This record gives sequence, C-alpha cells and structure tokens, in this order.
Amino acid sequence: MKKILLLVVTLFTIVSCSKSGDEPQNLGDLQTMELNFARTSLVNSKTVESQMNTVPPTISSAYVLFKSGSTVLRRYDFTIDDLSAINTGAAYSQTVKIENVPSSVNEVEVYANGAVDIANVNNNQMSGTAVPMYGVTNAITDGGVNADGHTLKICTVVLNPALCRVEVVGAISVDAATNGVSEVKVTAVYINNIKTSSTGTPLLAVGDEVAKDWKSPTNYAVGSDYEKMYDSGLSDIGIDMAAGYHLFEQSTTETLEAEITGKMPHVILKVEVKDATGTLMPDKKFITIPKFTVGGAILTTIEAGKLYRINISSLSSLFKKTGAIITDPTDSYPEAGKVDINCTVEVKAWDIVDVTPNV
Repeated sequence: MKKILLLVVTLFTIVSCSKSGDEPQNLGDLQTMELNFARTSLVNSKTVESQMNTVPPTISSAYVLFKSGSTVLRRYDFTIDDLSAINTGAAYSQTVKIENVPSSVNEVEVYANGAVDIANVNNNQMSGTAVPMYGVTNAITDGGVNADGHTLKICTVVLNPALCRVEVVGAISVDAATNGVSEVKVTAVYINNIKTSSTGTPLLAVGDEVAKDWKSPTNYAVGSDYEKMYDSGLSDIGIDMAAGYHLFEQSTTETLEAEITGKMPHVILKVEVKDATGTLMPDKKFITIPKFTVGGAILTTIEAGKLYRINISSLSSLFKKTGAIITDPTDSYPEAGKVDINCTVEVKAWDIVDVTPNV
C-alpha cells in the first residue's frame, strides 16, 4: 500500500439565513458551512490484490457532528448527491454546502464509511478503500471577512482509518546451492493471537503436532473466531501483491519478551518447500512469526490508522546451507514455537509500517 487516505475538510463559515429542513438543536446565529474534501489515493488490497494500482478512496456514507464542548449541536448526514460529488469530482476534491450550522460550534467530527463492528473482527475485513474512518478537530480559526462582508472561518479535519492493518507482501527466493532448498512457496497466510472484539483479550489458535496442521476444530473454520483472518490457495503473494487484514488496537505493558509475544499478534505462513533436487517435501510446513520490532525494541502496541507491512523476502536468508548441514526455519505444524523468528518494523506515517522478518 503506497499511500493512505487523508480526507481534508476545510470549513468556510458564512453568516446567512437557511432554507434547510434539518434544524440544529439550539437557537442563535445560523451559518452556512462549506466542506471541501481533498483526497489522496488509497490502494485496494483487502486480500490478494495488486498494491501497485492505486485507486481513489470511495466514500459510501458520511456524517458530520457539529459540537460545542461535549454537546452535539447538529448532525448532518451526507446526501446521495453529496457523496456523488465527493466521489466523482475533479481531482477528487469537491465542496459540500451545509446550512443551519450554529455559530457556537467549536468542534467538528466527521465519520465515514459506517462504523467498526466492535464485537467481531471478521466483520471488519472490508476492502482497504472502504475501511471506516474518523476525524475530529477543534482548531477552528477566524479567516477574516470575505469581500461580500460575510465572516470566514477555517478548520481542517484529517480522517484516519479506525482500525489497524497488517499486510503480508513479498516472496521467499532461494536456490539449492545457497539455501539447500530449490523453492519455497507461500500457500496460506494466517493471523493469530489477536482480539476478536475491541474489548476482548488475544485468542491463540493452537497447532496439532500429530495432524501437522491447526488443532481440530480449527478457529479458522466458517462461523469460528478467525473465519476471515486467513487466505489460502495462494499461488504466491509476490512483490506487488498483499494479503491484508484489519485488526483492533492491541497493546501490552509486559516487558519480558516471552510475555510480550503472548499478548501481541502473530503471523503464520504455510509454505511448500522443494528440496535441492526439486522434489516437494512431504510434511506440511509452517513459519510462525510471533514478534515484531521497531528500532530494535519489541513492538508492544499496534494502533488504528497504522499499516504494519511484513515483507517476507528477508526470510530467504533463514534457509541456509553450510557444507552438508541445511538450516530449515519451518515447523511441521503452526505455533510450534521451535524456531525464533521476529520481524523488524519500520513505522511510517494508513501509516505504513514496513516489516522485515529476521531471526
């Protein structure tokens, strides 16, 4: 995902009479307010979709709360015409005029694309361009007086995604001479040890050493806790493709590494590995990534509006051949805990957080 959606709302306030039927909740001077929406591109990559083809963000619904302190003075729901103007306007920048705005407004909140389902993480796995967003500001400044004598006030609201996002990108490239294996192909991606509700605690799906797979009944089955928290049947993710997932915010105050990894998300890759002769190795293979680091420190929080991107290409170096000895970082079942792998996270302003897996 190359860019994030920034929805900038510039408010121009003009004292006037109003003809709108949507009346504010208090009396006093009324104003006409113009909201200017200027938007950057956002990549559509819910599951395995191209990262390179940026598309304009789509606003399917939106409303504005005009407030004075904690009191809501007025709510305005965008009409079909408003949304059409926003989504089809030149350079994706259009103005929506709102009448009957009380002059005592000192805070503006904007909500777009519906609400986050706080009870079930599976219901938040929409396209990256349709993720719910929220923004608020009370920095409403006096813009002086227009030529027509009307008062001008200006503020900016930046809408950020209301969820965290994890993406897995890249490919594992190996050769028999250097790595001891001739091919490693990712066939499935699983997200584990996350909160299934916004107020819940992390749920750890466990593996089965005998079955060499997830323990049955699996948490990834239809109707289960992690029903939509995986992608399977992948031919390869590739450098310009992503497997993406929206998560609730998650954090821990633990300081010991073992305790931290028990409270933060895990990423598990299911892979097919071919030996040096090109023969597919029979056992199911999994790579479990239980921890992430930022600037050398273990990541202890994931935040809404940030994208944590895991580039698995650096996992290539974990397959090593030293003489006759071949080092294989895979386990025969998920969450086996036999191989210590972590990902280095570069936090950027979605904020993109680039993740490079390493030992």
